[in-house]
Amino acid sequence: MFREAIARRVEQTGSVLCIGLDSDMTQIPTKHLGSGDPQVTFNKAIIDATKDHAVCYKPNAAFYEARGAAGWDALAETGDYLRSLGIPSIIDAKRGDIGNTARMYAKAFFDEMDFDAVTVNPYMGEDAIAPFRQYEEKGVFVLCYTSNASRVDFQTQLIRTDEGADVPLYEWAARKIVEWDDADNLGAVVGATAPEELGDVRRILGPELPVLCPGVGAQGGDLEATLQQGTATRRGNILVNVSRSVLFASTGRDFAEAARRSAEDLAGRMRAFLGCAMER
Repeated sequence: MFREAIARRVEQTGSVLCIGLDSDMTQIPTKHLGSGDPQVTFNKAIIDATKDHAVCYKPNAAFYEARGAAGWDALAETGDYLRSLGIPSIIDAKRGDIGNTARMYAKAFFDEMDFDAVTVNPYMGEDAIAPFRQYEEKGVFVLCYTSNASRVDFQTQLIRTDEGADVPLYEWAARKIVEWDDADNLGAVVGATAPEELGDVRRILGPELPVLCPGVGAQGGDLEATLQQGTATRRGNILVNVSRSVLFASTGRDFAEAARRSAEDLAGRMRAFLGCAMER
């Protein structure tokens, strides 16, 4: 089960850090890489440098899809490498479509590429979530309140509940995530740039359901506020995703070492909050 795998990694690393592999070909320091596909070589170097401090990794599908067939191969090889190390992977795909199409997306990412979890968009309703949820050993993170500024276009708009109360759409999404979680494998995506709303969502989800929080680092989210409002525990109920500020901490020859230092700093602050230490 994905949740159990995450909990084990939290115990091993003492952190709740998820590193996003948004491996932008325009920023990868290709002149400092060896032979082979540059995305794969870069990703492996980042993973090797940071794996003692990261619970899991989250490749963003867009940065691989943009390269066509070569990118898909790089994505698959990155997933294979993480699996060989026993490290959980989340494919950030944000898929959301009607049932037949959603089934094919689930097959692609879970059966063919064997990622451990995926991000999905609930805008089309339960039909868009159900095919992923049926993979009970996998994790499914449902968009709830995202980290971008224009989230207010939809996610804070009020809707009327069956009880006659007006609640923001992101709270309704959180309620639906709880309702749909019959296989104990759903989670929510809530931006670290909105700690108060994260607290609202946590109260709806309860203490155990996992939350994936992007937005710390380049987007300006506050780490400690995120951990506090998300009621972070050592059971893996929150994953704080950081991408650019780790991946591209340096674009020089020392890029991997700089990534390690950035990850170590973040994980150290997480360990201090959780009151735990990394296993040796």
